[in-house]
Amino acid sequence: MDASDAYRHIREDREANLPKKPEALVDAYLSLRRTLGFKTSNLKMHLRSLLRFMQARRLTSFGQIDRYLATEWLHSGSPQEITVIGRLTSMRGFFQYLLGFGLIDENIWQTCSRPKAKHFIPYIFSVEELSRLFDYMRARIPLGHPSQARVRCAYFTILHTIYACGLRSQEACHLKIGDVDFERSFFIIRNTKFYKTRIVPFNSRTRELIITYLDQFRPSDDNLHPDTPLFVNFWKGAFRRGSIIWYFNQVCKAIGIYQPKRLKGNTVFGGTTPHSLRHSFAVHRLLKWLKEGADVNVKLPLLATYMGHVHYHSTQRYLTVLPVFIDIAGKMFADKFETPLKDLECPNNP
Repeated sequence: MDASDAYRHIREDREANLPKKPEALVDAYLSLRRTLGFKTSNLKMHLRSLLRFMQARRLTSFGQIDRYLATEWLHSGSPQEITVIGRLTSMRGFFQYLLGFGLIDENIWQTCSRPKAKHFIPYIFSVEELSRLFDYMRARIPLGHPSQARVRCAYFTILHTIYACGLRSQEACHLKIGDVDFERSFFIIRNTKFYKTRIVPFNSRTRELIITYLDQFRPSDDNLHPDTPLFVNFWKGAFRRGSIIWYFNQVCKAIGIYQPKRLKGNTVFGGTTPHSLRHSFAVHRLLKWLKEGADVNVKLPLLATYMGHVHYHSTQRYLTVLPVFIDIAGKMFADKFETPLKDLECPNNP
């Protein structure tokens, strides 16, 4: 038996055992993706949504979905462009899986146009705003009330860590005791977005704040298991991203700098969120390099790796969306070339 015959027999066996009901097909596909090492939370959400859509219209097979129905589901609930893109990507992969087993005649989602995502400009905190934010949070730690002080100190330390290390909120919430190396001053960020694990160094100030939080508010936790959360909430469990966002919004409102996300034309202006601290970290780091005269294009891959970006192009966007970089680049160009160019000008005729 040659390789082609062996593959044909394997395929026939799989087709014979493949479920036919929509719900079972979805479960089989999700199982396959998990087996291949992919995270499936968003994919599962989109596929379950499609199943509910089919049930509401009494559709019994995926082959009954035409382009009209596909478009209706894609835009149901008036989603943002990024949600439509996520739905479309999920369905294209799933229906390609069905097509491979001959359960549908065509992948109808390939004919659906992919919307163009709106231009996004993140909110960047100024140094003065950051000082006000962290001074306010520090002053709000009620040392006379241990349980409240522990939680508010945790909020303060988490948000400082997000800014100082450019972390995603979820990454900071998921940090465990065993992920921190105080001797060598780095975090291990495990199984984060894009399924990557990376090492993130932190500075002496971050080290000091975390040690103070642990010594002052968790002194009995010296011998905790490495899987214990580094930052704990009121119930001594790991913080959730939503609670970090809620607390940060309250702080921004209290000091008068809160800004919601807003749409103007085809541009989305980001609001004051914990993720804006990550954006601010990147911008402030790039600004420092520019002012030091460093070659930012050489530095970008380093920053991208530190922040966990798959491609440094995701980091490079900070250079194009913020006018401050264009102004600095123009000034640097003028300082470097303006005098030599003047020297080349023709002298005035006597």
